[in-house]
Amino acid sequence: MREICGKKEHRRRFRIASESNTPIVTRIPERSAVVGGCSNGTIWAHMGMGRVIRPVTQHAAVIESILKDPQFSHVYFDISWDEVAKYLVATPESVKIAADLINRYPDRFLFGTDEVAPTSQQQYLRVYYQYDPLWKSLDREATEKVRKGNYERIFDDARERVRGWEQTHVVTRNSELERTTP
Repeated sequence: MREICGKKEHRRRFRIASESNTPIVTRIPERSAVVGGCSNGTIWAHMGMGRVIRPVTQHAAVIESILKDPQFSHVYFDISWDEVAKYLVATPESVKIAADLINRYPDRFLFGTDEVAPTSQQQYLRVYYQYDPLWKSLDREATEKVRKGNYERIFDDARERVRGWEQTHVVTRNSELERTTP
């Protein structure tokens, strides 16, 4: 596997995810972080944005270049978090840019609330409602996939693959223990 940002922990996480057939979520805002990443799915949290990392002028073009590139076909983009929502719905133009991109690649985006310790249902759904302008701009297929379909597809598939990996590896380890136990 290719070295990921030179960080041993990130390499270890990607290796374990690949071996166990599970997708991985990463916050590393660098394209190099996902090259050769987890072929089972690398979910780029917050589309690489955050409080410190703001979208560059051509952020949508950068994201689209990843979406078009076959070596990144395993990469998905998470649009969770109010920091991301504030950028994507800031202006009618930003909503249009985000909606056009998501409508072209509806299988590659996921939504989650990413709300930390909400104390009410309203607080939990705050980010969802913040995205109202985007939801209204997506076509029917895209809105269904982004809101729940892609999550279900990616994680339901992963659940089955991980259970298979566990059966193989747990049985193997138990068999090894049985052979070495007097």
